[in-house]
Amino acid sequence: MKIAVLILAHKNIEQLELLIERLYGSFEIFIHLDKKWHIRPGHFSKYPGVQVIQKYSISWASAKISSATLDLLRLAHKQQCHYYLVISGQDFPIRSNGEIRHFLEENRHLNFMEYAPLPIAGWGPSGGFHRLQLYWPEEKEGVWGKLVNKFGRSIRRLQLKHNYMRKLQPLAYYGGCNWVNINHATLTYILNYLQENPAYLKQYSETYISDEIWLHTLVMNSPFRDATINDWLRYIDWGAGARNPKTLGMEDLDKILASRGLFARKFDVSYDAEVLRRLNAFHGKPDAGFSAKQGNK
Repeated sequence: MKIAVLILAHKNIEQLELLIERLYGSFEIFIHLDKKWHIRPGHFSKYPGVQVIQKYSISWASAKISSATLDLLRLAHKQQCHYYLVISGQDFPIRSNGEIRHFLEENRHLNFMEYAPLPIAGWGPSGGFHRLQLYWPEEKEGVWGKLVNKFGRSIRRLQLKHNYMRKLQPLAYYGGCNWVNINHATLTYILNYLQENPAYLKQYSETYISDEIWLHTLVMNSPFRDATINDWLRYIDWGAGARNPKTLGMEDLDKILASRGLFARKFDVSYDAEVLRRLNAFHGKPDAGFSAKQGNK
């Protein structure tokens, strides 16, 4: 069973390499590097088989996150993988490679992701619809960026004042965390749908945090919705109530290991490298029993 791990990365090369080394040999690895990051794809040639692209310059909430994710999914799908895990470069496994493989082999017919129908409480007054209906140019920096950002805010105010909203495709819309786990049959359906319905993707240009909507909506409007479990298999701490999750450290280790997730996020080697070292040592080697079982398949 070929399991693809798709990584969106934008910083901390030593942390990304630790993640690759941990997964390497057990999974097919595909990486999108933020174009602003001065790391060339050729840097990873020491990991034969790892495929790297560097296409988009990405900022928080940008629609380009969706584009980078889709490009990785298409690339991995061409390799005829059986399962696809989307993670960030600040995620890290909290189970052994063997345990992760065994879980996905046993549940290969299921998808795992967080989802809820829009409107979602806490996603603004529209419950998330304004992320798509209003005009959200990507946030820019510098003097020119301030003008672009001001223009975008002005357009949104006019849209709200005159109730002039973008028209959306006639689907039931869903949202959730963008770190998803889907199988080959579901991804094949999604890619075929996008090819046959190009207008669906066009509506996500110049939108806000669309990576939390576009894929969830397609899965939950597909024949595979009943095979989709509302669990994204991650440990994450939103306790601070901020728009970003807590950066995890050694103080979180017991809670991380007690969770039922396959991965945890987010980590930052500049904040706490020891927790990554401990996790890597604790589950550093694939289980020999699972490896032997895979060899017979």
